[in-house]
Amino acid sequence: MGHSAEKIKDICTASVIGAAVGDAMGLPYEFLSREETRRVYIPYMIGGDNSFTSGWRTLIPSGAWSDDTSMILATMKAISDRQGEIDNQLIMSYYVDWWTKAQFCSWDRAFGIGGIISKSLKRFQNGTEPLECGGKELMDNGNGSLMRILPFSLLAIFRNMSIEESTRLVCNGSSLTHAHEISCAGCCIFTEFLRQIVLGENKNNALQAVRDTDFSRFFGVPTLQEYDMVLKQPYETWNENNIKETGYVADTLN
Repeated sequence: MGHSAEKIKDICTASVIGAAVGDAMGLPYEFLSREETRRVYIPYMIGGDNSFTSGWRTLIPSGAWSDDTSMILATMKAISDRQGEIDNQLIMSYYVDWWTKAQFCSWDRAFGIGGIISKSLKRFQNGTEPLECGGKELMDNGNGSLMRILPFSLLAIFRNMSIEESTRLVCNGSSLTHAHEISCAGCCIFTEFLRQIVLGENKNNALQAVRDTDFSRFFGVPTLQEYDMVLKQPYETWNENNIKETGYVADTLN
């Protein structure tokens, strides 16, 4: 890819800081509709001291990040501890440490775990192999793996992996908690978009590169149809009203 070790470190650091800041900025507005958020939005970091009724009420201090960033940090520590190799057993054990011991948290407690991830961690604690822990049903396609996939994506990008290698790595990363093909595809589409951004492309060119990628080699037609907006619809015609306000992974990627 041509980046120096120092540049790679800078990009990885900036990516994680950006994820944490965005997470903490957005957390008080979780569960609010788009319209509700517009009415009450405050352009600086807030927490339980806000002037509106957050879905988290007064539980969170200003600047607290959620489970999403905690799981990103847990993943990155596991990768670092293994000198850049993936040890799914270690990653899952760090996820459990996050939830049961408040490790990788921005304050003294873990919060925000979703039902799909909770079930996955319980399977792991009960002895299930890591790659068999993720939810495999259609209803298991919340956005949980997409929200924490960043370290797997960065590893694929900076190892200059082929699309085949990248897809395998990222799908395995998703499958620790979200093993359905729709979740895996969303994480892979995100990764290929991010790859272009890291290469210095603007958003439009990055999106076009994603559209030029033949994801049909890895995912079925029904799965890719869930991502029609990103993969096919002219972006000049995109409208926020066409993006549903749900936790479904395809809506979140849009």
